[in-house]
Amino acid sequence: MEAEIPWKDYIPFIQFFFYFGEGFSLTTILLVVPLFLTRGLGMSETEAGGIVSLAGLPWFLKFFFAAITDKVRLFGKGRRRPYLFLCSVLGGALWVLLSQFTEFNGTYLIVLVVVSSIAAFSDATLDGFVVDITPKEHQQVMQSAAWGGRAMGQILAAALALPIALNQADFQTPLLLAAIVYFITTFSSLALREPKYQGIQLDLRRGLKIAFEAPSVKYVLLLGFAIGSSQVMFSFASVILDNLDISDDAIKSYTLVYYVGNVIGALVMALFKDKEPKLVLNVLMLSAFFWSLLFIFLKGNIFYTIFFFVLGFLLTGSVAVYSKLTMEYSPTEVAATMFAIFASVSNLGLIVIGPLYTGFLLDNFAVPIVLFLASIWFLIAIGLTKLVKQEID
Repeated sequence: MEAEIPWKDYIPFIQFFFYFGEGFSLTTILLVVPLFLTRGLGMSETEAGGIVSLAGLPWFLKFFFAAITDKVRLFGKGRRRPYLFLCSVLGGALWVLLSQFTEFNGTYLIVLVVVSSIAAFSDATLDGFVVDITPKEHQQVMQSAAWGGRAMGQILAAALALPIALNQADFQTPLLLAAIVYFITTFSSLALREPKYQGIQLDLRRGLKIAFEAPSVKYVLLLGFAIGSSQVMFSFASVILDNLDISDDAIKSYTLVYYVGNVIGALVMALFKDKEPKLVLNVLMLSAFFWSLLFIFLKGNIFYTIFFFVLGFLLTGSVAVYSKLTMEYSPTEVAATMFAIFASVSNLGLIVIGPLYTGFLLDNFAVPIVLFLASIWFLIAIGLTKLVKQEID
């Protein structure tokens, strides 16, 4: 099957804007909800980690959502745009509902999980959209735009939403802001055009079978899990910093510089679009391992500022490069599904396993030990890159 790829030079900007909104809205949840549970309701870090992990489960199901967008044309209008429209409307409305809760109960948890599910669905849909319309020479630019946009949203969340939660103990207003931003940025993605396919579409099951025939796919999946599991600051940054016994102003500052590092890391990786992804990943992962060790021995405001900036640079840079690598293993006919399978396994470590073990470790060890134990995943990732031998044809 051949496809007419409607590539336009403005597409990376739409990608950037979508992920900017996703970065702001999801980071607001990941910063504010754990603080709401620990500071606001007095839960332990382990309990809060369990709730965040449960809310993150839909992100492990991205492959299922992507299979729907790959296979089912909604209302006969397309595989991507109708789903993005529904996600923008329903997601925005439910985010508003989530902002109305002032206590934890079963209804709150259900709404939180549904909101997360809609966000994961829109993310999977746009991922497939991007793989559909992105020529190989623009893949790294598009992944850097995605992660750079997400990180810019994270910066805004750290600068705007987190201070409201910390200074005013207001855990509702930030979620209302997230609802507005999510609706606007997701709705804006409707400006993208879907490709026109010629010929008979490849059966989804057959397409996945062809994709998984690539010898290194299983190692790319494990690599994603390892990289995801190493990103403990992604889903638990506010609580990790809260356990450093520092002021609220310091928590805001270090969160902000971490996300600034995220932006620069993602954007700098666009400069390495022609480099071998495995080599770049190895450099980033090895650097992150040794950098994490320094946290055991050094402390102070200047060191913490530099440390979290560099850590953000290395971690998001590695995710951007990994995402580019997975695009090479995502055939166009099943692009959203295959790309989302990689993302789902990575998300299992990132949003499900990460908060669970981080919450447990924070209840039992100091932050430097937590970061050291998390850094072991970097060495595992380096070992796995050695097993990735061949690109898919």
